[in-house]
This record gives sequence, structure tokens and C-alpha cells, in this order.
Amino acid sequence: MAPDAGAAAVSYRLERVELDRVFPFHVVVGPDDCVRGAGPALTELVPDLLGARVDAWFRSRPDDTPVTFATLEAARDRRPLLDFAGRVALSGELIDVDGGLAFLGAPWVDERAELARLRAAEARHRLVLASAPDAIMCCDDGDRIVSANPAAEHLFGHPEGELRGRPITEFIPGFPDAPSHGVGRTRRFPCEVTIGESSDDGRRYHTLFIRDRTERDRAEAARRVGEQRYQVLVESLPEVVFEVDARGRLRFVNRAFETWTGFPVASVLGRDAAELIAPADRAAVRAARRAALSEVTRVRAALALPNQPPRQIELVLRTVGPDGGVTGIANDVTAKVEADTALVAARDAAQRAARAKSDFLAHMSHEIRTPMNAVIGMTSLLLDTPLDDGQREYVDTIRAGGEAMLALINEILDFSKIEAGHMTLEETRFDLIEVIESAMDLSALAAARKGLGFAYALGPDVPATVEGDATRLRQVLVNLLSNAVKFTHEGHVQLDVAVLVASPDEVTLEFAVTDTGIGIRPDRLDRLFHSFTQLDASTTRAYGGTGLGLAITKRLTELMGGGVACTSAPGRGSRFTAMVNLRQPSAPPDWRRPQTTLSDQLVACRMAPPQGRIVAELLQGWGAEVLATDDAPARPRSLVVTDAEDDALEAALLEAGPAAVLVVASSARRVHWEPQVAAALARGQRCLTAATPLRWGRLAAQLGAMIGASPSPTWTPPRRPAAVELDPTLAAVRILIAEDNLVNQRVAVALLQRLGCRADVVANGLEALDAVRRQPYDLVFLDLQMPEMDGLAAARAIGELRGVELPLLCAMTANATQADRDAVAAVGMAGFIGKPIDPAQLEHVVRLAAGRPRGEPTRPRRTSTAPQTPSAPPATISRRLDEIARDAGDDVANEIAELFLEDAVRLSARLAAATARGATDDARRAAHALRGAASNVGASHLASLAERCERAAGAADATALAAGTEALGLALPLALAALRAYLGRGAIAAAEP
Repeated sequence: MAPDAGAAAVSYRLERVELDRVFPFHVVVGPDDCVRGAGPALTELVPDLLGARVDAWFRSRPDDTPVTFATLEAARDRRPLLDFAGRVALSGELIDVDGGLAFLGAPWVDERAELARLRAAEARHRLVLASAPDAIMCCDDGDRIVSANPAAEHLFGHPEGELRGRPITEFIPGFPDAPSHGVGRTRRFPCEVTIGESSDDGRRYHTLFIRDRTERDRAEAARRVGEQRYQVLVESLPEVVFEVDARGRLRFVNRAFETWTGFPVASVLGRDAAELIAPADRAAVRAARRAALSEVTRVRAALALPNQPPRQIELVLRTVGPDGGVTGIANDVTAKVEADTALVAARDAAQRAARAKSDFLAHMSHEIRTPMNAVIGMTSLLLDTPLDDGQREYVDTIRAGGEAMLALINEILDFSKIEAGHMTLEETRFDLIEVIESAMDLSALAAARKGLGFAYALGPDVPATVEGDATRLRQVLVNLLSNAVKFTHEGHVQLDVAVLVASPDEVTLEFAVTDTGIGIRPDRLDRLFHSFTQLDASTTRAYGGTGLGLAITKRLTELMGGGVACTSAPGRGSRFTAMVNLRQPSAPPDWRRPQTTLSDQLVACRMAPPQGRIVAELLQGWGAEVLATDDAPARPRSLVVTDAEDDALEAALLEAGPAAVLVVASSARRVHWEPQVAAALARGQRCLTAATPLRWGRLAAQLGAMIGASPSPTWTPPRRPAAVELDPTLAAVRILIAEDNLVNQRVAVALLQRLGCRADVVANGLEALDAVRRQPYDLVFLDLQMPEMDGLAAARAIGELRGVELPLLCAMTANATQADRDAVAAVGMAGFIGKPIDPAQLEHVVRLAAGRPRGEPTRPRRTSTAPQTPSAPPATISRRLDEIARDAGDDVANEIAELFLEDAVRLSARLAAATARGATDDARRAAHALRGAASNVGASHLASLAERCERAAGAADATALAAGTEALGLALPLALAALRAYLGRGAIAAAEP
């Protein structure tokens, strides 16, 4: 309020209503310092102001002191400046009102602060104009430009000074009616103009906001082109493109729908899309549409339209926009579905054909092996008859040809199983060294006949015991070794075994076979592992074979988690490397390695490499100090190692003096070295012959014994195989043969007669069942493929007989697949023998029956828990080992005895430990291994007890297993004593086969 208004109010008494209207910021204070009245502007800010003390809300400026009635009274002669509640400053006059003082205040403004505020606002305004992206120009009422911001300068190409005062229509034609374009210094451009009006000091101004539409129009044009292109693309697609809203109703469909169905697009727009789907598929389509809200989904359904053939479609759905709509593409997959159906039918036909092929191969295997059985079996029998040298050569040729043909058949069958994916690997714990040595044995004779060095070496960390498929690993090694021997005419063949990767549970082993053979050209290495492939026709003519061996080796190593590779140089030899993954049991890795007493022994090695290097490393590993070929000894030697070449052997025997001599020789060249060894032993020298490939365990034991023993005054040459002597225990075995083929009957009967056994013969399973009902048998051989009743059905029927002595059942088959093995075990047979019949395998089965108590069932029904008193085994053991010696020589018999001494203690300990902790599977495996080993050395009672333990473990009968283990523990010392007695009666020097 102006000061004169306050002065005018002093001259007359104002009514309260008039006071509130004229002075909304007034306040009336009584002598008691209380607020008696206040204008509406103040009570709106502080509703509780009336009645409050004035000093609670008002303070004087600038000294900031409380306001009272007295301070107001003192300020009558001047205009006081008061602060109200820290919210507003009031300036005004004081007048008397109803015994109090009325302060007629009005808001007070600091002119300097207001000026600063205006300047700041102007600066902000200029900053906004300067930074605005749009052009802004101001025109006066004469439409001349007054000001322009930097964006306007840039848009029109003139500085503000050039623009000011010029008509706006020069730059915006059509102003102010319908401006659509702007004119700059260099271009004409589309624009969008917004016009505002203002006035100042009575003058009217126009403010123009000008936006360049060039880029926006260009983007809009591009968008329209893109939409048109998209529309053309969508409409030209052969697939149906559609869009549905949140309720599943069609709001867009392209023309492909009309092409597919003949229905116009308009006829389906707005309809529920699910109505076009076959009722059986509608739920799946709706579920897929819901799922498409979060991810792209696919669903296959049938399109159901009236008067239309059935059509299979595949829908690809995804969400579009926030409204819950879904877009999709429908592909016609009718032809694909029909093709898939045809493909499935073709696959089924191919599988049937593959099964037919497998069945054909199995059947042909059986049919081919039947005459092969006659060829090999009869030649084996013929070789046991008196023959002159020419006749023996002819028969050997026939047998070798039959065995070669059998090997070819086996390769083809193995490959067919691998190709069909029917090859499965077993997972058993086995002795790695035993597998290696058995594989070496199969090629040792061929290597010896060629005069090749033939040896193997193990890396220091190679475990002796692993878990995997021993049979397939042996097959891999046999394939590689036999190939190396086949293609090597001089030099050596060597197998090196090393660890590539090892973990606590698994080990990757490398088996490297190196030879000095004919080698392979580099450009032909890639053909090595192809099926039915050899390097060239000359190789096939010279060496024969199917070309499957390496292909099978490659597939087997891949099944075992590894592979096979080859490096070679023509004329220098080859190196084949097979890698396999095997499980590594927790047993100590060197439990199979020999422990000897060669520490501090001085050994002179006079052998040429690589055989000499392997033997030297072997002896050094056992603690011996090994002298090289030309080293002079610093102290007396304990042993001289030499090969069996005439000059080398003679020099070693002369050099040795009182030292022992180890002759590493081939049994195939026995005629060359045997007289010199015999003469040396006759002179009192200690000699030991070790056949290649060397067997670690036996060699270590013999060396330890020989180095510490006194010279032997005499030497008994090893026995040659002689005519078979009959075992009365086998002659007592009652045998029945069920075989429908006359040739097989004759071979089986003849081989059994060699063992001193008689056998009854029937032609099928029904006759076998009838024979077992009529009279007791200890052993029944059942051919699996017979008319009337096959071997499996006969085995089931025999096992269910009551009131008769149940015989031991053994299958005879030429088609020993894994399925056959499982089927044989399922019906309770003890096992099977293959065709052609292996005489040793046949004898083993007969001995099992001979050591089995009469009437004991093939499958356990009841197991006695009473321990049996073991009978004294020396006679049967000695007799069995003598038979082996007569058939194969003393060295083989001694080796078998020594291996059994080593294995029997280990296996019985495993059996006892497994029984104690209730591990029936481990107990069954240990008992099974011990049973086979005991049978081989003639410990029939021990084998019978082991079989009893095996059956109890298989039936999970802990009581019977404990009783059997206890009885076996009582019998084992007698068997071991008999074996030691047998070994003790022989000479220290012996020749390996």
C-alpha cells in the first residue's frame, strides 16, 4: 500500500470490514502485546495468529528484535519495517484502533534485489534463446525483425545484425497466414512456424518459433518407403504372415493366405485365429500364443478349413508391442511331415535290413564255423597221430589255413558289430601286464620264426591293474603287433607303454608299436584306417588280409575314449600309437611288479639294442648295477646277460666264469642254443634261459633264486610235448552232447576221447531233456541253435527238473555275441565254448565238472554252511602240471605254477576282504578268478570251493559266502604247498617256450 493511503486512513476511523479490504496485511496489537486483529493475508499464512503474542510472530528489521506494543508505540513517527513469521517483510503506518495500535502494512520489496532478480531472469531468457535448437525471431507490429537467436542465424545464413530491421516475409513467405517454407541465404527449406503475440509499453510484438522440417520429412519419406518395402515383402512371401490382438483375433493376414486356401483375407479378419486350427490342436496353439509373450515359440498344428485338404503347418510366434498382440509366420510343412514319415519308414526298413544282415552274418558265421570246426578239429586230432614230415607239413598247412580263415571271419563279424553300434565294452578289473604279455605271446612265434627282436617296455608310472575291457584292449594290441610282425622281415618289433594323462580315478595310456619293417609312403597314411582298404594291390597279394584290422582297431580305441595314429617312413619302419582311457583302481600301482633281491648285484649286459636296452632298464629297476657292453668290471659280476646268437652266447659263457648267465632267446631257435647251454650246465655254470618276449614276474623270481644258489652239476633238457596221458578223474565224468550237426558231434566226441571221456550224443534239446530225466550226467553241452528245442530252452527246462541230479550246463555256439553271453548266464549255464572247439577250453570245462560234487545244481538252490575238510591236493596238482609239461614243456608248467602261487594268495586275500565288508560283487569276481586259476593247475578241490563262494556271492548269501571263504582258507595252504613241492623238484635252469 502506498504511504498516502495510510495517511488517509489516519484521518478517520475505519470500519473493520473496510480495514480488511483496504489493508489485508494489517495487524492490531493491544497494550497486553496480544494480537487483537489481523488482515486476511496474515491469518491465511498463520491461522492461529489471533490471540497470540505479537513478539512470537513479528520482529523488527534490520536489528531483528521482538515486536511489542511499546516498540510499536515508539515507532509512531516513522514507517517501521517488520518481518512476519520469516515469510514476508511488511512496511506501513501505525494508527490507533479501539485502544490498540493498528499496523497498516504492505509487502516491501528491496529494489536492488529486485533489479538483480530481473537481470538474472533476463540472462536465463537469453541463455534459453541461445541454446534453443529451433530458430526464434521477434517482429514488431510492422512485421520487421527485432531480434533473432543463434539458431535463426544458422538456419537463414545471416547474423542477427543483418536480420534486424528486415521484413519477416523476406525469410518466411506467407507470414502470417500459412507459412510453410523458409528462405535462407543458400536454400529454400520446409519449415514449421508457431507464432506468439506479446505487448510492451503499448506496442504489439510477434514471436516466431521456426523448426526446419528437412530431416524430419526425409526420415518420414524413408519410413514410408520402408513400410512400402515391408508391405511388398510380406505380401510376396509364400508363408502366411499374420497378427492377432490380445484376444487372439486376427487383425492382419497377408495375401499368401488367399493363395493357400482360396479364401479372401477379409473373410478372416476379426475372427478368432484358433477357429482356423483343427480342434485337437487348438489348446496347444493357445498355449504357444501365451508363451510367445515372453519368448519366440514354435508349435505344429493342422489347418482346418471347410472343403480344404488337410494341411500341416508350423507356427512361429512372437509378441509385438505392449498391447499383448502376437505376430506369427505359418509354414506349410505338409510335404515335410510326409517326408519325415517316409524317412521313418525308410529308417525302420533299414534297421530291419541291418538286423537281417546281422542275423545273416550270425547265421552264416554259424554255418561257416561248422565246417571250420571240422577242418580245425580234425587236423588237431590228425596231428596227434603218427605222421611223416611231409604229412605233418600238409596237415599244419590245412590247420593254418583254417585258422587264418577263422580270423578273417572274426574280423568281418567284429566290424559288422561295430558298424551297427552293437559293440559294447565290458568294465572289469584286470592285470594290464598280463594282457600285454598275452597279446605279445600271440605274435611271439611269428616274430621268432623271422628272427625279429620282440620286446615290450613299460613306463615307470604305468599301473599294473586297471579297469576296462581287457578283451578289446588285447584285440587292439594283437592287431598292431601282428601287423608289425607281418610287415617286418628283419630288425625288431617293440611295444612301449606310457602314461599320457593320469588322475586319481582315470588314466590315459599310450601303446606305441614300433617296427623296422617296409614302412608306408606319406601319401598313403590317410588310407590306413579305412574299412576293407590296403595300401595297394601288391600289399594284398604279398601279405593277404581283409583290410579290416586297423579299421577295427581305430573304432575300438575310439570306443575306449582314445584313438590311433601312425608315423612311418618307407624302408625304415612304422610307429603305430593307440591311446585308450581306462579307470584306475585304488590298489597300489605296482603290486604286480616283481620284487627281487638284485640290489647291489653287478650285471654285464652283452645284448644289442633295443632288446639290450630294455633288459638293462629292467634290471636297473630291480636294483642291479648294469655294465655296458665294453665296460670293464670293477668287482666280480653276479650275472652276464646275452642273447642266443652263436658268437655272443659262446663269448658270454667264457666271460661269465663263476657268474650266472641269462640267455635271452627264442624258443623257435632252441636247436641253436640248447646244446651250448647244456654243455655249460654240465661244466657247472649256472644258466637260465628266458624266452622272448620276457615275462617280468617269472624272470625276477628265477634271477633272484639263481644268483643266490650254488651251481647246478647237471641239467635236464626240457620235455617235449608227448602223447596225451589219460586222467582217471576226467574219465569218470558223465557227459552228454546235444548237437544237431554230425560233424560237430564227431569232433566233440573225438576231442573228449583224447581226454579219456565218454559222451552220449543227442540231436536236439528235447532229446537232451529226456536223457537227463532218464540217467544222471555231470556235464551237458548244449548247442544254442537246434531244431525242436534250442539250447537255451533246454537249459531252462533242465534247471526246473526236480528229483534228478542236475548237471553242469555249458553252451556250444559259433556266434558268441554279448546277447548270447547274457542269455546263457540268464538260464543258469556255467558258460560256453566256441566253435571251432578249443581243446584246452573243452578240457577246462570237463575239469570243472570233475571237481564239482555230484548232483550239485548249476544254479544254487541251497548252500550248505558247514565247512568242508579239504582233501590233500598234491596228487591232482602234480598230475595236472605233469600233463602241462608233457604237452607244452617244463618251462610252461613252471611258469603256470609260479603265476598261481602269486595270484592265489592275492585273490584269496581279496575274497576274504570283500566277504568281511559284505561286497558280494567284489567277492564274486575274486572267487571266479581264483576258480579258473585253480582249475588250470589241477587244484580241483580248491576250484570247487571257489565256485561255491562264487555262487554264494552271486546269490548275495552272506552266510554261505562266509562259510565257503573259511573252507577255502583251510584248503589254500595245502594247494600252495603242493605247488612249491612241484617247483622244488625241478632244476634251477629251465627254458621258456
